Amino acid sequence: MEQNSTDNIDNNIIYYNNINNNTHTRECFSCYEENIGIVSPAVMEDMDAYLNQGIEDKLICEAINDAAKAQRFSWHYINAIILDKLKRNITTYTAYIADRESFQRQRDSAKPSAAYQSETDLYEEYRPSDEDRAAYLASVKAQEVKHRE
Repeated sequence: MEQNSTDNIDNNIIYYNNINNNTHTRECFSCYEENIGIVSPAVMEDMDAYLNQGIEDKLICEAINDAAKAQRFSWHYINAIILDKLKRNITTYTAYIADRESFQRQRDSAKPSAAYQSETDLYEEYRPSDEDRAAYLASVKAQEVKHRE
């Protein structure tokens, strides 16, 4: 197990050196390591390929951040986010943010209006006080005693 870990680290170092120490690639790797975990060679290759396709490093980092916020700590989830954006020709950070904000607005507009209250909200609003509950329980006990007689 220890040997595999050492080999993986060595492979990562070799791959890091082979990508010409590209600042954008290093930024993506750092973001991934801070939010998800160790960057595997397969993930490195995918990130490098996305960057070579013209996808901004900030977009990849934002996808990583969004995955981490959703508590989805896998490249599979991050890759799905990026592929979804690519299908819709979103390759820049600015377009990514605009798309996310548009989605949020659309989702928020689908929520019930403020005039409508959910059932749980109504129950909380009309919850009796401790004194009211005590008075109710006392009246129930009095009725029980009356029925026994």
